[in-house]
Order: sequence, then C-alpha cells, then structure tokens
Amino acid sequence: MTLVGIVFSALLRDVDLGHLLPWVNVVLHYVMPIVVVLDWLVQPAQMTLDLRHLWQWLLILFVYVGYALIRGAKVGFYPYPFFNPGKVGGYGGVIAFPPLGGETT
Repeated sequence: MTLVGIVFSALLRDVDLGHLLPWVNVVLHYVMPIVVVLDWLVQPAQMTLDLRHLWQWLLILFVYVGYALIRGAKVGFYPYPFFNPGKVGGYGGVIAFPPLGGETT
C-alpha cells in the first residue's frame, strides 16, 4: 500500500485518471499509504520476511503487469498511463518506466 502511494505521487499525481472520484483518489492514494505506515510503526510485524517471500511478491507483480499489458493490447484499455505502449514510446518505454512528462505521442 505504501508503494501505491509512492508510485502515485511519482508517476500519476498530475495525470487525468478519468472517472475516478476525487475523494476515492485521496483516500486510496494519500490517506491509506500513510495509515499503513503508521500501523506498521505502531505495531510492527511479528514475523520476519526472507528472500523467498520477496520472490513470491515479485511473481504476483509480474503476473499482474503481464496480464494488464496483454489485456490492454486486446481491449485498448490500460489501468495506468505508464503501462500504455502508445503513450510511452512502445514496450521499451513501459519497461523503462519513463516519467510521464516525457511521454511520446
């Protein structure tokens, strides 16, 4: 959730997100990441994570990105502008995660 706040602040803050209601945007991308960090500081996790957990998390991330790119190519909708190859200079631009201010048309 904290990563959501960081990515939103870095890549999506000034991007038109379409029909996303403003209060939903504030709660999801600003309030909840702060709440999660505060929760983590007040009550730290009882177990430790090892490298195996990191790879499992990354696998889920890569599956999601792959699904979003394949589905986007088929239906013409990408959940984020930086996933859209037409806006970031092709699939190389998607992989490089360029800043949205430098997107190509």
